Amino acid sequence: NEKYLECLIEVNKKIAYMRVHNKQHHELKVFQEVMPELDRLRLKASARVRQFLLDKINDLRSLNTNAHVLQSSVFLKYRFFNHFLIERHPEAAVEVRDTYIHIMRHYYLDHFETYQRGLTKLERTIADRADVVGMEESSKLSLFGTAKPIARDRANVFNLGSRAEVLDAEDPRAIVLSVASEASDKRPFEELFRSYNLALADNASAEYEFIMQFFVSPKARQKITGSDMARMVFGHIFEPSIRIGEAFLKTYLESTHDALGVLLCIRIMTQLTGELQRRQVPALDSYVNSTNMLLWPRFQAILDSHIESVKRLSSGRKSKIDTQPPATVRRYAELAASLLRLNSGYNTHVVALSLARLRAEVQAYLTRRADASADQHAALVFLINSDDLLLTVLAENGFTEREEEVSSWKQVLAATVLEFA
Repeated sequence: NEKYLECLIEVNKKIAYMRVHNKQHHELKVFQEVMPELDRLRLKASARVRQFLLDKINDLRSLNTNAHVLQSSVFLKYRFFNHFLIERHPEAAVEVRDTYIHIMRHYYLDHFETYQRGLTKLERTIADRADVVGMEESSKLSLFGTAKPIARDRANVFNLGSRAEVLDAEDPRAIVLSVASEASDKRPFEELFRSYNLALADNASAEYEFIMQFFVSPKARQKITGSDMARMVFGHIFEPSIRIGEAFLKTYLESTHDALGVLLCIRIMTQLTGELQRRQVPALDSYVNSTNMLLWPRFQAILDSHIESVKRLSSGRKSKIDTQPPATVRRYAELAASLLRLNSGYNTHVVALSLARLRAEVQAYLTRRADASADQHAALVFLINSDDLLLTVLAENGFTEREEEVSSWKQVLAATVLEFA
């Protein structure tokens, strides 16, 4: 209790005083008599404090226990007990620390495994392998010989729509599984990804702060060694939970063809990095870096598949051309506008470069279609209509000639109109 805590603080002061002055006054009879008594008191106090802390740590084994409540109401209230062990009985302090690491490692692992499994059940698939800008504008025969269209244009594959709202929440909260499950609320992966990482960041921040307060003595906290100790303890506790988060993302990335979803996850990680820096929690730096190293290559691979799909599009037979823009143009325009929205304020070179490559392939495809037409007048109308649709979609999304995407297509359109005239 608090009375025992006060006595322990007083005993610790006497031990500190005797040790500081023992060299000067060790010949005095009073020092010779008191030192052994204080040492016996130190050992007895250490044994009682050790047992008290181990009993409280074992209370954390239950999944129904709210660890953060116990940390604030008990452990931090009696943090001096552990600081006393660190200074006066290091062996007991190590035992307490290792027991805490073992139990909390499994505590967080069980909670995050359960949460990850629940989130996975809520996922709504946005795109598959066939959902590329250059989907063939054709049909194939079904088993019974009837024409079956194979082109699809799912609402959220190319058009960002309201999905960017996942980045705009002022006070984002993690998904409550019980509520979402009852509502059969299916969500795109980026919302699940944000929710897992919000839960990870909140728990990691609280745990790291607790470790600094409880397992790092006030003296060590002023030194680099204190931070190193906190990182070590945190790493042992959270390493399995971090692995679950990485596996959760890897499973998604292995099958997804949703470029917008992947880029949204990248932007979510950027926001998370800023929040962790604001909270001064460096312990998740390596997790953030490894996550970005998974996301960026997959984003690039999906954009490459869009580029290749347009490159493979045929120009069609040399006959009368349909002057209306093909569906490829709208898909590209919506994807370009969506990528520009997600790159606004970031100006990431990888995104800009991929978009420039895709633009070049779409221009080449439209030129092939026009060149294959026997009617040059109709071919020019086809190009003008296609360019105009592209610019209309970009303008509807608020982009002007300051964007290279807009200025480039305006130049193409102006040249085509001049030729038509």
